[in-house]
Amino acid sequence: MSKMSFSTLLFFSAVLFFQSSSWALFTIQESTDITPVGHYKLGLEPQVKTSDGGGTNFTAFFDTGISDETSARVLVGTGDTDFAAGASFKWVPIPDYKKQPAIGGKVSLLTWHDSGDSFSALRLEPIVGKKFETDIGSFSPYASVPVMFIDGKTDSKTGFQLAGGTEYIHHELENMTFGGEIGFNAKSSFSYISAFVTINVDDLYNKGK
Repeated sequence: MSKMSFSTLLFFSAVLFFQSSSWALFTIQESTDITPVGHYKLGLEPQVKTSDGGGTNFTAFFDTGISDETSARVLVGTGDTDFAAGASFKWVPIPDYKKQPAIGGKVSLLTWHDSGDSFSALRLEPIVGKKFETDIGSFSPYASVPVMFIDGKTDSKTGFQLAGGTEYIHHELENMTFGGEIGFNAKSSFSYISAFVTINVDDLYNKGK
């Protein structure tokens, strides 16, 4: 099986396996690595809430690079809530260089509907990350302390989380990124564990020519 067909099979198997009723808004889902300009990524994230009654969540997202320091993302989700959507902008002005970790952050705008009520949130996500090359591939661990300002029909609140995870790229599947993340409720939020997978759709298109 070719490298392209094997990675494609893994990606769409993940789509089928993780399709479930869900809502996944409050996660980082990415390291400090920036999607290159002119490249596009499609991703999927299952999430399991470990507080507030639990539940399984699911989100699909699309990334594109804007500059050497910035990238953008749009996302949609469905499941426990009727519908969720959002967009984010990531800026990493301090690069990963020698012993220095990359330092940056994301700004996210989110909206969702739950039992007939509408909600919106502004989320600020400082991120610190570092990439490591190993014999089995590259790892990009990251950490964040997200702050979210949530506005509902009857009240508003400010929430905090502690979050961390890693991205992984295998040497034989360089057009795909796998990841895992864990988050803890610090205030007015929830705790969770999640996984995600992304595929470079432009690479897939070019290899298929």
